[in-house]
Amino acid sequence: MKLYSEIIFPKLYDFILGTGVFDNYRKKVLKSASGKILEIGIGTGKNLEFYPDNINELWAIDPSPGMLKQLNKKLEKQKIKVHFEQTGAENLPYENEQFDTVVSTITLCSIPELSKALSEIKRVLKQDGHFFFGSWIKQ
Repeated sequence: MKLYSEIIFPKLYDFILGTGVFDNYRKKVLKSASGKILEIGIGTGKNLEFYPDNINELWAIDPSPGMLKQLNKKLEKQKIKVHFEQTGAENLPYENEQFDTVVSTITLCSIPELSKALSEIKRVLKQDGHFFFGSWIKQ
């Protein structure tokens, strides 16, 4: 077991993001999410509470086993059904043009092969779909 990546970082992530400092950004990014949604890097599930009320199902990926432990705790309390795959964004296990919306918040900077991941996102996103991501930079 990797102590930092599987235990310390997920708890630290939830603690820091639990302060509410990014809540307004999450609301802003996720308010327009609709249709069949894929979340890249769901992590510990911090975005779940910010999806619009009409969203009741979500597909999600994350490569971290430590994040999955935290996510499972949150899923017990959520109304959104999450179809989860433990994988990275560079090889998405989905058919072409399957999603209306792809969401990525606080994730793109951590993907080792970003250009490959972006190609995969484009591949699974419907032609008229939307890719929402959060940069967390005030404008």
